[in-house]
Amino acid sequence: MMPAETPEETADPQTPLEKRSDVELRWRLAQLKTLRWKDAAGHFTLIVVGVLVALFVDALRQRQNERQREAAYVVDLRTDMDSTLKSIDQGIEVIGKNLGRAETMLKYLQSVDDVPEDSVRSWRGLPVNTFVPVTGTMRALFETGDLRLMTRDVRRSLTSYATELQFVEQHIDHAIVDIAAASHLTREREEIYRRYTGSRTGPMAGAYTLDVKRMRSDPTLRAAYVTGVVWTRSYVQRLIELRASVLRLQRVLDPNSKARK
Repeated sequence: MMPAETPEETADPQTPLEKRSDVELRWRLAQLKTLRWKDAAGHFTLIVVGVLVALFVDALRQRQNERQREAAYVVDLRTDMDSTLKSIDQGIEVIGKNLGRAETMLKYLQSVDDVPEDSVRSWRGLPVNTFVPVTGTMRALFETGDLRLMTRDVRRSLTSYATELQFVEQHIDHAIVDIAAASHLTREREEIYRRYTGSRTGPMAGAYTLDVKRMRSDPTLRAAYVTGVVWTRSYVQRLIELRASVLRLQRVLDPNSKARK
């Protein structure tokens, strides 16, 4: 088969330029008519399908990555909640014991009963803070926007827990300030009733007696213990409420586990 002639070959060199352009245009149109439209359509379809498949695979990979991140967050949250629950339980136990002694001391200050000095000395003092929540994972979820990766139930429970924790922390901060002030005042007032009997050195250094009867008649000392006891009771109650919130969040994070005590 002879090769197709180009417009330059078919056009007469003597043909005017306008007519030569018409010849070339007709030649180009003839070439377009000979294209394989089905093949072109097939190639286009393959390209489109390839792009769609690539987008689907990328979306699937991103979804899988998000699920892995969600699972990692859940594991970290469970660990944080376990640590927080342990801290709450220890706080309730330790503060509860110290609160019991402070309440006994307050009862003595409000009574007219005679009590041995050793007993009064063992009751003295107010509780101190022992609660430290673990919030690293929860804060990361809120600050990075990764909270969207979690399920709706987890998001709702986390938000509820964060609100409860914020309230408890604010309340505890106020309680600590007032308890510390009351504790400082009790030490100042009790110092008035000490009588040091030992030498400055040796095994009896710092030995003292405590005038417990005069202490009992001190209204400022009683008021300090009242303040400390009231705020400590409120402190413990907030911890109990927060413990219930932690347990609710744990059940959402691990719905297949048995109900925790």
